[in-house]
Amino acid sequence: MNKISVIGSVNYDIVYPFKGKYFSSFGGVTYTILTLAKLFPDYEITPIINIGRREKPLFFEVLSNFKNIKTDYIKESEKTTRNVLKYYNPDERKEKIEFHVEEVNYSRVEENLDSDAFFINFISPMDISLFTLKRLRKNFNGPIYIDVHSLVRKEIKGDLTPYYLSGWQEYAGCCDVIQMNLEEMKYFTGLEPSKGVDLVALLILNSGPKILNLTLGRKGTVLYFKENDKLIKREFEPPEIYKGDVTGCGDVFGAVFLVFYLKTKNPVKACEKAVFYSSKKAKLKGIEELIKFL
Repeated sequence: MNKISVIGSVNYDIVYPFKGKYFSSFGGVTYTILTLAKLFPDYEITPIINIGRREKPLFFEVLSNFKNIKTDYIKESEKTTRNVLKYYNPDERKEKIEFHVEEVNYSRVEENLDSDAFFINFISPMDISLFTLKRLRKNFNGPIYIDVHSLVRKEIKGDLTPYYLSGWQEYAGCCDVIQMNLEEMKYFTGLEPSKGVDLVALLILNSGPKILNLTLGRKGTVLYFKENDKLIKREFEPPEIYKGDVTGCGDVFGAVFLVFYLKTKNPVKACEKAVFYSSKKAKLKGIEELIKFL
């Protein structure tokens, strides 16, 4: 069976959507894991993650719905990260977070080098160190997908605040596919995308990745890759303008893109599928509705 290993953090989210009542759900890397498991039953999904002692029984109950999720590398920790997300419009939100993250060390990663791919979703900036990431890249020849996300955020008195990442080229050099939005691009590279987003994209690709997925919320996604040393840019609009909860849309996008890319080796087809599924996620609240849809 094909195998994908997933690294990131599980959050317990309390979400106040732009419209409608608040709700709670497991979040963070949970969206990535469940999307992979549901859509691709021919893949073994191996989360290399931690879950708090109190939430562990319920979390494992959720995962038990999928026979292809291997739980051997889920480690019990003292607590689970809590995150309150309040949306001020369909695309913008403020997060109040209480991090409880234990870094994934290389020994847990090394035991899964038989994977076909690694998906690294930085739900927190502490999920995996650059040192461990470099060791993974050195010893693993398969695709590594990185969703930048909270790698360029830090917690200050409970608020997630963007900050400029140092040594971004080292992170970029550790992956084959990288995903970010415009704000994350700015803080990842230290460059202002509004002054030339295509140029910034090219600089990122020249640092190691084969593919850059630039997500733009309700405007869709821009896919960048190089072909015969030429920068290729493809823009994708969502099938419909979403209304609802966008929490987890980026996580769904990345999961779908990775496996369709593994299956087809075609980034354009993979991006089409990823945009479709991630836009549909915006109509759904939490993981339970996502599972029913998928």
